[in-house]
Amino acid sequence: MSRHFIFLIVNFYMYIYIYIYFIYLYIIFYIYIYIYIYIYIYIYIYIYIFQSMLESSMQNSSSKTVEKAFESMFGKERHGRVRCYGRTMTPSILKKNQEVVVVQKAADVKTSGMEKKIQSLEAMMKLLTKSEIPI
Repeated sequence: MSRHFIFLIVNFYMYIYIYIYFIYLYIIFYIYIYIYIYIYIYIYIYIYIFQSMLESSMQNSSSKTVEKAFESMFGKERHGRVRCYGRTMTPSILKKNQEVVVVQKAADVKTSGMEKKIQSLEAMMKLLTKSEIPI
């Protein structure tokens, strides 16, 4: 056998190997995509079922059963944790934040009242300065 013939055989097997390797990568890639799509659909269906169950239980029952439905989905409350506010929220921080909001609302009401009084006083001052009646 000549060197050229051996070279062709080696190249042929090398191309077959590369071709099979790319087919393998192609199959693996699509398997991952199908798994991802399957998981995505599964999670979407689970969330849809959960929402429909929660909405139906909220419409059909009182607040006690709504709390029971929430507890059945998410589990019992844990001491020192606050649900639906993130990982770093604690009951004391939540209470402090709520108190701050109440104080800010009260301050906003007071400042808006003061602004109205100042505007009325400014209007009176303008009238007094425009009028020729001495005080």
